[in-house]
Amino acid sequence: MMGPEKLILFDIDGTLLVIDTLADLAFRAMTKKVYKIECSFKEINYSGMTDPQILEEVLKQRGIEDETIAAHYEQAIEAYCAYFDYFARGNSYHVTVCPGIIPLLSSLVLMPEMRIAILTGNLEYTGWKKLELAGLKQYFAFGAFGSDSKVRSELVGIALKRAERDYETAFIAKNVIIIGDSPHDVQCGKPYGVTSIAVATGHSSIEDLRRYEPDHVFQDLSDYQHVIEVIKNT
Repeated sequence: MMGPEKLILFDIDGTLLVIDTLADLAFRAMTKKVYKIECSFKEINYSGMTDPQILEEVLKQRGIEDETIAAHYEQAIEAYCAYFDYFARGNSYHVTVCPGIIPLLSSLVLMPEMRIAILTGNLEYTGWKKLELAGLKQYFAFGAFGSDSKVRSELVGIALKRAERDYETAFIAKNVIIIGDSPHDVQCGKPYGVTSIAVATGHSSIEDLRRYEPDHVFQDLSDYQHVIEVIKNT
């Protein structure tokens, strides 16, 4: 007998995949063109932040005023996406799919009670592009992105509304599972009462993640069958 429907929301960077160089190249080129100052998002602790938050924090740290940031924001986003595409076409990146992800996703999409989607701070365009470059885009139909809101906790509500619209069902909070690699992934679901699975394949160690009290924590998702059992029993 099929159990209640579950919605699994996956973060991208550090959870599904790791991609180096590409985003930073695009970010540097964008800030140089739009704000006349070359910046790297690596200047701050960006893990778990949305792309709009990263842009604001880096520029503020460099002394750019809020009014200037806002005045050129749309141009900056457009330029970032264009440069991201440009450097991707030039193969200026290396992408690695995190352990266990392909068998985990391949199994989940075959289970009628499981629904999967994206929950990420990436802009929608660059988020889908990263998934495409990693060969993972085929597993997902929708998601909530940093371009929907710069506040990560708001993305959970957006993802839930889209899931309920697309699947014509209301998901019980405990049957919504967020899988992510940063403390922000754990914290963003707490106001909604959803289940969190933290995985130490990003910048945070298991010890760091445990401090934020996720419901479950893994070193990685290589034992994907166990991960599925945890999801089923949530």
